[in-house]
Amino acid sequence: MAGSAELVGKNLQDALKMLEDVCEILEEADIPYALDAGTLLGIVREDRLLPWDTDLDIAIPANHGERLKELRKKLYKAGYLTRLRFSRLNCGPIPAKSFRLFRVYTRRFFIFKKEKLMDIFVKYKDGDSYYWVVQSDEPILQSCEARHLDERVKREFNGREYYIPQDYDGYLTRHYGDWRTPKKDYDFRDECGCNIEYFDRGDK
Repeated sequence: MAGSAELVGKNLQDALKMLEDVCEILEEADIPYALDAGTLLGIVREDRLLPWDTDLDIAIPANHGERLKELRKKLYKAGYLTRLRFSRLNCGPIPAKSFRLFRVYTRRFFIFKKEKLMDIFVKYKDGDSYYWVVQSDEPILQSCEARHLDERVKREFNGREYYIPQDYDGYLTRHYGDWRTPKKDYDFRDECGCNIEYFDRGDK
């Protein structure tokens, strides 16, 4: 879920640039996205990226996953490395080996990964909900109402407009509970309201 360094100083500047670059590329490719999790929380509540956060979070519908993969070369030319992650287990409506996460890294010397600063979650629609998997060794299946990704609005941040859930209050409340009160030691494994099922390596 998280990177290795907080979003302060040089990491913050890199994150702001990455957010703008990646979202612009997604929009040019007509891939619908919405800011997610801590990124959405920080921008809505405090008009900033949370300094104690360690990465950026974005979500896309899974039916645009193949198009997202096609953007790897374009993202490389923009200065980023990418890695794909797949589910290891059958998790609810998401079969094993499904594309679940697209990670974006800053890069140096063209091939070496630097800081991992963005997770793009691939969310699978089933009925009136979206489902997605976080973590790999001990996966957690998460879900939200479909409208929280299907119905989006633009919100200005740092001189640019980004897409967020139209009912961001409802989504953040499901995710964090009392999201208006800052909590730096939030633990998504135990506290995230989107968690619906836990798995371990013995599960199939």
